Amino acid sequence: MQNRTRLAAYRRAIEPFLCLLAFAAAGCSDLAPGDDTYIEKNLDPSIADWSCLGQPEPPPPEDYPEYVTYTFPMVEWVTNNPIPGRSIQVCALIEPACLRPLTSVVNIVEGARDVSVQILAGQNVFLLLKAPGYFDTTLYFDGALYEDQRGGRIQMLTPDVIGGVAQQAQLPLDPTLGVLAIRAHDCRGTIVGGALYSIDDNPTSIPYTVVNGLVRADSPAVPAVVTSIPSDNSPWAGFANVPTTGITVFGVLVDGMREIGTADIPVRATTVNAVEVRALNHL
Repeated sequence: MQNRTRLAAYRRAIEPFLCLLAFAAAGCSDLAPGDDTYIEKNLDPSIADWSCLGQPEPPPPEDYPEYVTYTFPMVEWVTNNPIPGRSIQVCALIEPACLRPLTSVVNIVEGARDVSVQILAGQNVFLLLKAPGYFDTTLYFDGALYEDQRGGRIQMLTPDVIGGVAQQAQLPLDPTLGVLAIRAHDCRGTIVGGALYSIDDNPTSIPYTVVNGLVRADSPAVPAVVTSIPSDNSPWAGFANVPTTGITVFGVLVDGMREIGTADIPVRATTVNAVEVRALNHL
């Protein structure tokens, strides 16, 4: 009932933006994708698999290993190169400060893009990613892991890059608050575009969307709790200046306004909080 109420409210909130999108689509041609080395998977929303939407969330498996391995590229945003001195901590979701990281086996090879970490299976955890000279990044999985997985690319940013991006998009960043970076996964686990997001009511968050590799936001930037521009093959969208508290991220498809899923996360200050929203939490 709560999700249906929120979906109805979301429809009302973004209806003007959907009208603008429809108008723009009628007068604009499709953009041909360029050679973007950042893209790892086909993000065309028209061929995504949403067959699991509307189905009940499957129960956790009864038989699974004690540990699972999560592997993903951990690179620098501008160059897509590995970052010297990278580190990963596994943190309990109930301890956002991560003062007591969980014991884990981390494999980081200097000069290699891919990193991996062993995680206790079936536990609600997140990763805290660090590198000298870069903003901390947290990675929230949207659920517990029960088998080895390969994740999408995480690109870390320096303060200069974040400042330049914020200036370009006219986003007045507050260093005491957090930044949410959200991407959607379809029923196969493929990262896809074509999503809109909302978060819990708050007075400070400012929505943005990365479109063709550039951050776009309303000008002037106005606090809001819904994104108005669908994600594309970049594939991130989210909110700046999010209060450091527990929030729920709610994702819908711009095509038909069908619910994708939700993610409950604790927001960390002065951190890029990367959030995976999976199709009805199908991990």
